[in-house]
Amino acid sequence: MIDNKTELYISASNNPGNFGASVFNTFFKIKHINAVYLPRKFNNAEGLVKVIQELSISACGVSSPLKTTVLGFLDQVDETAQKLNSVNTIVNKNGKLIGYNTDWSGAKIVLEKKILQSQKTFQSVRILGTGGVVASLIYALNQLGINDIEVIYRNKESAIELQNHWKIKIKAITDNDLFQNKDILINSIPTLNNENNDLFSRFISFSTLIFDLIVKPNDTALIKMALLEKKDVIHGYEMAAYQLMEQFYIYFNQKLEFSEVLKVINTEYFKVSYSIPT
Repeated sequence: MIDNKTELYISASNNPGNFGASVFNTFFKIKHINAVYLPRKFNNAEGLVKVIQELSISACGVSSPLKTTVLGFLDQVDETAQKLNSVNTIVNKNGKLIGYNTDWSGAKIVLEKKILQSQKTFQSVRILGTGGVVASLIYALNQLGINDIEVIYRNKESAIELQNHWKIKIKAITDNDLFQNKDILINSIPTLNNENNDLFSRFISFSTLIFDLIVKPNDTALIKMALLEKKDVIHGYEMAAYQLMEQFYIYFNQKLEFSEVLKVINTEYFKVSYSIPT
């Protein structure tokens, strides 16, 4: 029952989806937490912070394009989020806004899990895109001992910033020598109407493991092509699940099990019609 004690949680993005709302609202019912979770569209970091304060929003998940720009409006940012210059989680603690980053841990866990399962050696990575999550990916890869990282960019300025901070290799998406072997391909580029399918299909043949960060209630075009080529894959919902589990712990000091999160994703987000592996 929603009443005057119901806490409000939101996710903020320029293109909000239903993943967080589906999972959080289900666990609010399971755990008997008097709260609701709403995805909302935001393009301005200062405006987001004002809304959190004025509506006494308890916490907020942050997506593109706000992960970096919101840092300057927070009262405190934890050490890892500072290092990454990226926040994906804001907690309102008695009016004091504190920023965290759970993207990197979600990426590290799914990559480590897949590497152990495959029993293969992975030493090099190609990342498509330079968005707010890429620094978290690089940090997670470094934590796993993978330092041969190449970022393919459309935005040269953000690519140079990443290169200066993380000492990675960068290449423009228009470069002629893009297609060389890399053990892992990670896609962070949101795509519409299969606009990058030709590019994806070429990169797939030069990689062993394909990781698409895009969260959808079905296989993305990249994942479909990778499976046809019999490549190992990591779905975006896997990383999203682990980073959400960390958020839940930050919010409520309660740990969720990956199996129960997958069950909720399957029944509430994928609506049973698309069964995910356990």
